Amino acid sequence: MNRAQLTTTQRGYGSTWQRLRLQILQRDRWRCTCGAYADTVDHVIPLAEGGAPYDPQNLKAACRHCNYADGGRLAQRRRTAAKFGVPSRGW
Repeated sequence: MNRAQLTTTQRGYGSTWQRLRLQILQRDRWRCTCGAYADTVDHVIPLAEGGAPYDPQNLKAACRHCNYADGGRLAQRRRTAAKFGVPSRGW
């Protein structure tokens, strides 16, 4: 099954995450750091780099554009590291 077809719970975002997500959005007043309306929550230190999944200090409100742009930068870092043989740090 395609990951996009899974429910949030099936993707690992159950009730604990949903409650924490709402708390983070409220804490950050539903605003992304770019100033836009935030409807997602982003990990400051990505999980793939050892970030804590449920630590409020590792979470920030983000608009979809900024959240997806952050994910793209992580993917680019992985490709660059693989290309030049840099140790992966667990990626």
